[in-house]
Amino acid sequence: MKKSGKTIAGLRSTLWVRKLYRQRWLIAIRNYAKYVFPRVPQRFPEVDDRGQLDLAEKVIMTWPENCPKPRVGLVRDRQEYPYWTKFERFLINNQIPFEYYEAHLSNWLEKAGQFDVILWITEWAEPHCLDEVRRKTYILEKLCGKVCFPSFYTHMWNEDKLTQYELLRLNNLPVVETFISHDLAEILQRSPQLEYPLVAKSSTGAGSMAVELVKDSQQADKISKTIFSTVGRTTFLPYFRQKDYVYFQKFQPNEGYDLRIIVVGDIIIGYYRDVPKGEFRASGMHNERFEALPEDAMKLAREVTRKLDEVVIAVDMLRDPRDGKLYITEMAATSCFDILGDLKIDGVNGIYVFNPSGEYCFQPGNYWSPELILREFFGKKWFPKFKSNF
Repeated sequence: MKKSGKTIAGLRSTLWVRKLYRQRWLIAIRNYAKYVFPRVPQRFPEVDDRGQLDLAEKVIMTWPENCPKPRVGLVRDRQEYPYWTKFERFLINNQIPFEYYEAHLSNWLEKAGQFDVILWITEWAEPHCLDEVRRKTYILEKLCGKVCFPSFYTHMWNEDKLTQYELLRLNNLPVVETFISHDLAEILQRSPQLEYPLVAKSSTGAGSMAVELVKDSQQADKISKTIFSTVGRTTFLPYFRQKDYVYFQKFQPNEGYDLRIIVVGDIIIGYYRDVPKGEFRASGMHNERFEALPEDAMKLAREVTRKLDEVVIAVDMLRDPRDGKLYITEMAATSCFDILGDLKIDGVNGIYVFNPSGEYCFQPGNYWSPELILREFFGKKWFPKFKSNF
């Protein structure tokens, strides 16, 4: 049985299977099969990798003398590479009191009363998960006075490409030109004037799911009419359809890869994602390269983080070979690395560290990125509440 499982996993990791998995016709077949052959309720096991965490260095923060330590509610996410175990390690090493918080239960609001800070990473970038965490975080933060990570503000743009585009545009950041409309008449009028090919996306979706190349206005019109139909357009999820909006992003000329740059305060980590031959997508293809990151890309990602006032942001960007400029395609709020070997440059594990004057150096070492994120969170979102005390 184990051998069979490894064979299936190996097959799924091949490039042609990853490309096939993202074809709309296959997505439609998979969704239909789930309707015809209903599955039993999904149960996702809780992964506990705490026995492997000591491979990384401890992240210890200096705590101001007159700043009280919060009572932390820690939600255990059910991911293959969980956040909660790294969060727990950080809390224990820094002697911050915490208890597990069962945010999905019916008594979630009553139980929240005992905490000052809520740490809640959603399991998946799916609408049902996002709906719950946005709704409950709003209540916890705005009505109950809790400090949440991620915050309600963050949840409102995370996994929402429409909001991301508007935020980037409003902050005069170099986002790839995108046409967004919730009006079919305007879309049909404008589609002949748009520059093709375009990249059509739904608001929610990671790993290049629900991403499609649109070659001409006829295809754009067909997609739009389906989206504005009574049932909307199918996505990679059988229970979720794209309804009454289009997101047509310019097909940005690039150098055959995109960059994912993750900013955590003064720390930068990231990698290249190569676009396979005969493909237009980089995300989800798993062609990562860990090499020295361009200085201008790191500075642009830091500017995004500063302008949006976030604890951590993963910024995806492309470089235009015609003028060498960088253009942002998307962002993510809770991107972290799965294993220690993912934090490396040219084969050496480590991180980039910026100083106050904007100079940076590569710092070798083994780190869990969720611990770096949590250190930044407390310094940025908890300490300022008691700044007058020290």
